[in-house]
Amino acid sequence: VLNKPTKLLSVATDKLENDTLHSRVVNYLKSKEKSAWAWIIHRLDKETSGIMLFAKNEKTKLAIQKQFSEKSVRRKYIGIVEGKPYANKGVIENYLVEGKDLFVRECKKSTKGAKIAKTNWKILETNHNYSLIEIFIETGRRNQIRVHFSGIKCPISGDKKYGSKTNPLKRLCLHAEEISIIHPKTSQESTFYVSNPFNKIFN
Repeated sequence: VLNKPTKLLSVATDKLENDTLHSRVVNYLKSKEKSAWAWIIHRLDKETSGIMLFAKNEKTKLAIQKQFSEKSVRRKYIGIVEGKPYANKGVIENYLVEGKDLFVRECKKSTKGAKIAKTNWKILETNHNYSLIEIFIETGRRNQIRVHFSGIKCPISGDKKYGSKTNPLKRLCLHAEEISIIHPKTSQESTFYVSNPFNKIFN
């Protein structure tokens, strides 16, 4: 269980980047045992910080990925959005499609490649310029949270790609704060938490 910093890739792309969270984990494990490896369970966007899980063996990887596919993994994000959403809480559910330019757009169900995406959210705090939002995702589409809040005219702060006009913390203001899974060995619910770095804007 790791706390991924912002501006670090989760895993290498087809450009074969040397420095990723995955490569750092592998290097650490190999420093302890030469035959060790880290299996990728899920990913975060490069600009998003927060909790990520890796597995030390393939059996564990497959067991936890099955929980992701069954939508039984509970994932909480914290984000700062520009302005104030239309209500104190809500659900955004629609279809998303990723273009060849890697830009994700909301679309109709009939669009080729369209995938359902569902985001639950509520406002924790607001001030004149921003809102601190608690977010639970039921699907894990690429850029899902960023596209959904852009779609309600409250883009994630620092997210120029999806329409943000401000960048007070010099980063994308989205953080994976908490994740809950059923531990593959104990069969007990395990919850991991890393506090978000955004509260200072509201203090």
